[in-house]
Amino acid sequence: MNLIRNKRVFLDLNIVIELLDSSTEIGDEVIDVLTDLIHNDYDILTSSEAVIMIFHSVSEKEEISKITEKLKNLLKIFKVVPANEEIIYKTLELVERNEVDFENKLQYLTAIHYNCDLFITNNHEFKTEIPFEIIEL
Repeated sequence: MNLIRNKRVFLDLNIVIELLDSSTEIGDEVIDVLTDLIHNDYDILTSSEAVIMIFHSVSEKEEISKITEKLKNLLKIFKVVPANEEIIYKTLELVERNEVDFENKLQYLTAIHYNCDLFITNNHEFKTEIPFEIIEL
């Protein structure tokens, strides 16, 4: 029985879009960080909701066959986790009280729910009370 779990990192929606959208330039920093995470046996998570939003966003610019191929390749590396009802309710409560961005809070609370150690984003406006380290790329 393995009592030690791999460290977990959550990739924000915008980082995954950057990886899939050929119209954006993937920064060397993103590639370097992901390579380090893979080599250091991190579990790399993103949400199923992010995958849906990403597919919709990128499919307006790229051929479906290219997007599906890229997503299938990423799914070999990433773990896709759902935002359950509890996460969605907490997000809605925060949005009502603080008028925060729904998508950002949903990603953030999903990462917390799955005990992520790191949160990687390139959204420089992403602010919250952080129980884990946020890496801005």
